[in-house]
Amino acid sequence: MTDVKTTSQATEQAPVDDHDVVYALRTAQQHQSQLSLVADQKANIVIGFSLIVLSVIQSQMFSEGFDEKFYFIPMIAMSLLIFVAFFRFIAYFRGKRL
Repeated sequence: MTDVKTTSQATEQAPVDDHDVVYALRTAQQHQSQLSLVADQKANIVIGFSLIVLSVIQSQMFSEGFDEKFYFIPMIAMSLLIFVAFFRFIAYFRGKRL
């Protein structure tokens, strides 16, 4: 008359397909790796550009046509560069990423 299911019958379900979960995790990991690669390339481009700019400023600074009142601009740029590089160097050896 009344159907009474035992607990073992009620808990039995179809097997779960883990392929979707594995695919989602693999895709997320690949995207994270690609984003990390893009960020590294962007940082390298910025570093290269800043080195070129500082090289041009330095070469112009020691030419005869460079006015003495503009010496503070490249000196400030170099000072800030050294300041930032120093703290990134310290953070790198402490194991932190800025």
